[in-house]
Amino acid sequence: MYDAGALLLTLVFDRAVNIDFFDGSAVLVYDGSITAQTYDGTSGAVLSDPVTIVVTLTAEDPYVAADVTMTASIGAGIVSADGGAPWVGCTNLVLPFP
Repeated sequence: MYDAGALLLTLVFDRAVNIDFFDGSAVLVYDGSITAQTYDGTSGAVLSDPVTIVVTLTAEDPYVAADVTMTASIGAGIVSADGGAPWVGCTNLVLPFP
């Protein structure tokens, strides 16, 4: 869930995750329709429960498009808490995501 007013991105996973090595520069939100900005997650992230990460977004550059999308790479440092398998991320995922 993307909250443009609070500049928060909430990610919910199907299993418990670990964010000890979270790198917010690998999480980008392209808000072309609400705020006309690009954001990254360099302001940090917290676990609100074992499967939910709340990322605080930092404004980077102006951006204009029809949608709001998110791109996150495997370098985001989000791994499963059981076994350490890395989250592979996503590319141009339209938000809100069902």
